[in-house]
Amino acid sequence: MNSGTPVSGAAPSASTPVHTAAQALQFTAAPDLFEGPAGVLPGATTALEGPAEVGEVGIAVPGLIVLDVSWSMAEDLAGAAAALERFRSRLRQNGMTSSNAYLGIVTFADTARTDLQLTLVADPSVQMPAIEARGQGTNFHAAFTEVLAAYRAALPELAVTADGRRRQTFRPSVFFVSDGEHNTGHDWRAPLAELRSRSWKPNVFAFGYRDADPATIRTIADEGLAYFARQGEDPDTMFETILNVILRSMVSATVTANGQAGNPTAPTMVPVVDPSIDPATAGMALIDPIGPTVD
Repeated sequence: MNSGTPVSGAAPSASTPVHTAAQALQFTAAPDLFEGPAGVLPGATTALEGPAEVGEVGIAVPGLIVLDVSWSMAEDLAGAAAALERFRSRLRQNGMTSSNAYLGIVTFADTARTDLQLTLVADPSVQMPAIEARGQGTNFHAAFTEVLAAYRAALPELAVTADGRRRQTFRPSVFFVSDGEHNTGHDWRAPLAELRSRSWKPNVFAFGYRDADPATIRTIADEGLAYFARQGEDPDTMFETILNVILRSMVSATVTANGQAGNPTAPTMVPVVDPSIDPATAGMALIDPIGPTVD
């Protein structure tokens, strides 16, 4: 990943980590995360063969995959669904992440909807929704409006276990994927700004390919978290890379969150991709507990 083109993301706020550089990242065939003894992910203790570990869970690290399903994506969605299943299988190789990472799926075309509520997506008993093309256009406004509504509804529920105990919830993430430009609906910058204005300000990743405008993807993403496919890259390879980035992010986030839960003075900024794997990665995610009130 190395476009060689400096970019700038959204202006950092007081709660936004300062990045060491601002660089647009291109997809490349990154080294397999699952090489090595027993195929264990970084931070893992055991390679799981069965269901995700779902015992007593004290923390939650949430993320929403926000996927463009307009008709221009029609031929790519089967590959995306297959890559998502491989992602779930690999997620189970890390007991800490599989038992603390809550992921959901928002799809959008001219309208948006939440197809999968935040859940322990690594658990094989969780049935994934069908991902199919629909609609008459591409509406980023609808996508960000749905993400805001989904998080405001789900985060308070995530903070309480089934038996009424409190679960420590950490800063969520948004993983936005599109192959094109917003072409219907209201200005999308307003709901994105509102999403960023919440006290639980999420880490925002954006992945673009085909006809997506790099400048738009940079505007959507937090600084250093904008990714671009190479011209003509095979969609199956691209989705595999996207989900590897999401996986690395969730592994880093859950390891950091566990450290924070035990020691509130522990560092909260973590690299999304290990620099030893990909030196071009500049983005940093801020992983800290959110407050009990979700505004």
